[in-house]
Amino acid sequence: MIIPSQESISVEFKSDVRRLSDDVILDTVVAFENTNGGVLYLGVEDDGTPTGVHKTHRDATRLAAFIANKTVPPVSVRVSPEMVSVADGKTMVIAVEVPKSSAVVATASGKMLRRRVKFDGAPESVPMYPHEIVSRLSKLRSYDYSAVAAPGATVEDLDPNEM
Repeated sequence: MIIPSQESISVEFKSDVRRLSDDVILDTVVAFENTNGGVLYLGVEDDGTPTGVHKTHRDATRLAAFIANKTVPPVSVRVSPEMVSVADGKTMVIAVEVPKSSAVVATASGKMLRRRVKFDGAPESVPMYPHEIVSRLSKLRSYDYSAVAAPGATVEDLDPNEM
């Protein structure tokens, strides 16, 4: 496993020395899914230093199942645990590969997030607001503005030259 040198819109490092919250994992996965996909590296500090994964997150199958069970619609991720070299030996790091979704995804508790780049170039996960949902679906070609009924419109509103 080659760990990137820094975080980006599609790369996130999360320290897991003190057992990262399950909600943080889910939030990051959902944000990736609602943007363009990405890779979450568990057991890596913000500066890119591998420090290891907490014992509760070491089972790849269990972690993938947890993510699928706590996202709506269920997100299928690829979890790749690997031992990496550190100053005093080796430690385990897990890469959670998240694909780009063809739908808008939320956590089971209803949180919808997306990724963006802050003014300083650092990436972050932020809430996805209702007006952004329609825009996202349109980009995914899952929503057709021309198919939406115009309230109060009649046949007389149509231009005969355009028909």
